[in-house]
Amino acid sequence: MKPAPFDYVAPRTVAEAVDHLARHGSDARVLAGGQSLVRLMNTRLATPAVIVDINRVEGLDGIAVENGAVRIGALARQRAAELSDVVRTEAPLFAEAGGHVAQTAPRLAVARNATAVSGMFGR
Repeated sequence: MKPAPFDYVAPRTVAEAVDHLARHGSDARVLAGGQSLVRLMNTRLATPAVIVDINRVEGLDGIAVENGAVRIGALARQRAAELSDVVRTEAPLFAEAGGHVAQTAPRLAVARNATAVSGMFGR
């Protein structure tokens, strides 16, 4: 099955992304890694009118400690979080859990490198 028709926007700044989301409200969905959203769209379990692809927005892939808390950006990839010294030190359970979410087989490794942490735990 193919997804229902939708509009696609690829903002380059956080402000542009927020503007699109505010303008389209619940008719919009954010695309970060896409591992879950694309599957839902292909089966028409999700039928957003607008896809807001944030992959071109700089600065959303960071992993750092800020104000005593671990901050993981919306575009940080699962594998990057698993291997991050910050995550391993400050949130070891989070780092360990990532290894149980996607396959590690070489043919499926693309999922671990493409899946955004926001999607991995946001499902």
